[in-house]
Amino acid sequence: MGHNLCNGAYCAFVAEQDLPRATTGDEKVAQLRRLQRRLDRALGAIAQGDTDAVDDVAAILRTLVGRGKGNDLIRRTRAVMNLKWPLLFVGPEAKDTGVRLSAGSIPARLKMPEGDCRWVRLDEWTQALAVVIDEGHGQRKATWEKLIEDYANTFGSHASQSIPRMLDATARMHAVELNLGQYMIHCAGLGIADAVAQMLDEFEGKAVVKGQLLQDRLTPLYGLIIGAGPAPESEVRIDDRGISERTHVIKMHLYPHQWQRVFVEPDPENDRTIVAFDIHDAGTPDWWPE
Repeated sequence: MGHNLCNGAYCAFVAEQDLPRATTGDEKVAQLRRLQRRLDRALGAIAQGDTDAVDDVAAILRTLVGRGKGNDLIRRTRAVMNLKWPLLFVGPEAKDTGVRLSAGSIPARLKMPEGDCRWVRLDEWTQALAVVIDEGHGQRKATWEKLIEDYANTFGSHASQSIPRMLDATARMHAVELNLGQYMIHCAGLGIADAVAQMLDEFEGKAVVKGQLLQDRLTPLYGLIIGAGPAPESEVRIDDRGISERTHVIKMHLYPHQWQRVFVEPDPENDRTIVAFDIHDAGTPDWWPE
């Protein structure tokens, strides 16, 4: 026959001893450093051609800026250590009226003057529109926070049994070697890596240098608007610095029997780059990814 040797006070003591404690401010900074190293490794892997590392970037970004228990580390660390909000240098805002496809507020390489780009606080950027797609079945759109969380929940942290329609749609667009969803996550990773570096510099009492991690690692696209209608207006924002060969900026399949691409190539004789917009409607073109 069993005996209950637990009295009320002893059980309360055991229960209290078993409860987790809150992390300290210094421990939050240590967590931030670990995530910085993980993010740097994942971004480095993408730079070496490992596109699967985008999944790792998404999982890390969700922990840094996603909302919910165990996430939002940047906000929590900033608050407890009394740090400033880091800033991102981003392209033009996305549009959500009269468009077939729009991508906006993409972290961009620094330039002077700022032109069509701007500095924005990280917390404001997460709420900005990232992608808007209308394939004729109703508009789908996502903020940067939602795009990061959806991608992380689908591919980065879980093997989801369902795929959000937005991610399904972005998978049919391609930017350089990545699909559009992956490309946006990659750009977000570069921007947030820079934001984390700003916070740690401030914490250590160093001079904060903004945008230092964005200089040479972004691909050309930093803004996109493809209008809807019979004669749509389009805006493709391209950073053509350093373009030395033909580079595909975006490949799109927005209509059932039409494929579009934008590419840039150098014109050394005239010391410029040429931007070309190509529409193909005679079957799947040979330049479309398998």
